[in-house]
Amino acid sequence: MTLDNRRKKNALTRQMLKDLDQCLDRLSRNSQVSVVILCGAGTDFCAGLDIAELQTTVDADPIEALFSQTEQRLATFPKPVIAAIDGSCIGGGAQLAIACDLRVGTDRAQFAVTPAKLGLLYPTLALSRLVGTIGPAMTKHLMFTAEPIGAATAQQICLITVLTKPEDLDRSALELAETIARRSPFTLTAAKDMINAAINTGISEETERRWTQAHNPDRHIGINAFLENRAAEFDSRPAPGRS
Repeated sequence: MTLDNRRKKNALTRQMLKDLDQCLDRLSRNSQVSVVILCGAGTDFCAGLDIAELQTTVDADPIEALFSQTEQRLATFPKPVIAAIDGSCIGGGAQLAIACDLRVGTDRAQFAVTPAKLGLLYPTLALSRLVGTIGPAMTKHLMFTAEPIGAATAQQICLITVLTKPEDLDRSALELAETIARRSPFTLTAAKDMINAAINTGISEETERRWTQAHNPDRHIGINAFLENRAAEFDSRPAPGRS
């Protein structure tokens, strides 16, 4: 999926958010999709929300509400999502990147969390994800200063999980996606659901029971492949995962 508003460093408009939400809905129901990569067109990932649209309301539908809906759809998407980040990853762009599971970034990527510059309140769920990703101290640093950090610092605090050169970004993201796509879909979906729960409210007995009692077709496939000294070929798409 590509964010494309190059004139404004891929700043998010209402229509872009609606398109992204619809795209995620389609991909969640497509059994041929194992991993999703989210990137920006050109040399930037995303400079956040289009500030001009913050001042207007269309059909009683403020852009902040659309953004929160889309961000949550991305965070709870049942399959792994990789953000491929080059250039600016600012404000709402950083929120989208953090809502992804993994982030491949170039050495010219820059991150900033900027609500303090605009007098905005950072959404609760997004704040929880940020703390779960980089910890409370660095979250406060980014929130309080609203200043950008470079790729090297972002990698040190685990905001970037893979650091690469700009010319290698697509290849690095695809290689990571291909590796993940070879793994058990059942394990990946269960792990994502439980890790997200651990970050937010903790893994409940209901969540644990949903996965431990679910039918797992990949267990037999994986064990047999290991005993036969060959790579497992999984094809399951577990029903219990959230969308």
